[in-house]
Amino acid sequence: MPCDPGMGFPKSRQGCPDPTPLIGWVTAYDADEVHVQPLRTLHNDAEGQAYASERGLEYPFPNDSLDVPEGPAVRVAVPAGTVCTGAILVRTGHPASDRVTTCARFARTVERLRASGGPGITSALWFDGDRLVQLSELYRP
Repeated sequence: MPCDPGMGFPKSRQGCPDPTPLIGWVTAYDADEVHVQPLRTLHNDAEGQAYASERGLEYPFPNDSLDVPEGPAVRVAVPAGTVCTGAILVRTGHPASDRVTTCARFARTVERLRASGGPGITSALWFDGDRLVQLSELYRP
């Protein structure tokens, strides 16, 4: 895989064409495109505390971070040759380990979660220009 999902928190890697992936929940995978709700991650710091206080949320955050929606949902084409990876939900056979999988398996997992009313898969999307090159599940406990 050209880019490093970093076990849920992407890391810079030489050879990855995109230093700042789009992070979001993949809520649908239709044919050759994904629907993504962008998100940002808040931590147990002043910004996180202010966000929680404004919304009456538990603080400090139970897992030391909280993912929250940011901006409108987007659709992203998944061209042939896109690298797809999974860690937990995509059931790669190696729990808690980033592994290359098929994009078809990723799509089936998204649709299974969608059918059960789940929120989608927390994911990173890396681009080379406007072309998606890697779609990775991000494990967030």
